[in-house]
Formats: sequence, C-alpha cells, structure tokens
Amino acid sequence: MTTEQTESGIWILDDTGKSLKFVFEEELENATEADASTEAKVTPAEVIAKYLSNLSASQKTMQDKLYALGWDDVAIYNMLTLLESQQ
Repeated sequence: MTTEQTESGIWILDDTGKSLKFVFEEELENATEADASTEAKVTPAEVIAKYLSNLSASQKTMQDKLYALGWDDVAIYNMLTLLESQQ
C-alpha cells in the first residue's frame, strides 16, 4: 500500500549522516539565516592545487571522470576530502 504525500519538501541526511529525514517546505522557508559560524569556509586555491597534484592513481582516475562530468577543482577537492574524512 502506498500513500500519496501531499506536502512538499525535500529529503536530507540527518545529523548522523546515516539516515534520511523529510523536511517540509514550510520548515525550509522558516529556517534561520546562516550566521558567520555556519557559513562555508573557503579553501585557498593554492591548497586545492597542491592537494590535487598529489592524488593517488585511483583518486586521479576519479578526478578525470569528475572533470568529464563538468566538476571543477573546488567541487572535486571537497568531495575527495569528504570521502577521506569518512574512512
């Protein structure tokens, strides 16, 4: 049996990063503005360039495939460092 969902919203990872939770559009609209402590940190281009120049063979292959999909250096750096931190 399926139920039709009438509310709109999105599925996001919960705080543990292991499960999904549904956030209603109303909750998204009422979310507070990001402050200085929650703003994304910008990694200097030199750090990204150095990191990408020292990739392993498998990481280099992944980088090439992501370039083919239109990813830029910043996005690739963010994804690879996120994967490393999860290991």
